[in-house]
Amino acid sequence: LLKNHPEYLQLFPFKDVPLKELHTNKKYRAHGNSIIYAFSSIVDSTNDNELLVSILTKIGESHVPRKVTEQGFLDLKERIIELFSSLFNEEEMDAWKKALEVVFKVTNDAIREKLKIGVE
Repeated sequence: LLKNHPEYLQLFPFKDVPLKELHTNKKYRAHGNSIIYAFSSIVDSTNDNELLVSILTKIGESHVPRKVTEQGFLDLKERIIELFSSLFNEEEMDAWKKALEVVFKVTNDAIREKLKIGVE
C-alpha cells in the first residue's frame, strides 16, 4: 500500500522512516501485526453478523481521528485483492471480492457516520 500510495505514510508514527527501511522498524512491524490480528478477527467473525459489524465499525471509527479516509480503505482493499489474486483461483477470488466489498462498505459507513456526528 505504501509503495503505491506513499502519501499515506504521513498518517503513521513511522512517517519519517524511508520505505526501504520500514520492514525493520518496530512501530511498522507492530502496526502490521495489528492489521493481521484485525483481519483474523474479521474472518473469525463471519458466522456472527453482529460481532462482525461491531468489529468493522470500530475499525472505521478508530481511524477517523488518524485522518484515514474512505479512499484509504478502498486503496487498501485493492492491495488486498492484488495480494490474494496470487494466492487464490478465480472462484475463490470472486468470493473474496464479495466479502471485501462488505467489509469495506461497513468500515467506510462507520467513517462517514463518525464524521457526521463529529460535525454536528
